Amino acid sequence: MKEELAILKVTRTWELVNLPKDTNIVSSKWVFHIKKDTNSNIICYKACLIAQGFFQVPGVDYFNIFTPVAKLQSICTILAIVAKEDFELLIFDYRY
Repeated sequence: MKEELAILKVTRTWELVNLPKDTNIVSSKWVFHIKKDTNSNIICYKACLIAQGFFQVPGVDYFNIFTPVAKLQSICTILAIVAKEDFELLIFDYRY
């Protein structure tokens, strides 16, 4: 959890402000995951702070929605370049 909070702080994910009157607070919760190798040995413990956006009201709490999504063709292209150039892929993040 400390590592996740440090990353969120470094990337300036949020800004601390005074609470405006009559506003809806979006709560959050921690999601924990244990990463294991092929032999079921624990590699590391992951923690992710998730905003519970389902409490938001459209037109009140937000007006636009944007979700970055990688197309399968983009992922295949990157993997093909990595294979062709004999690069080492260091990070390939996914959500569980």
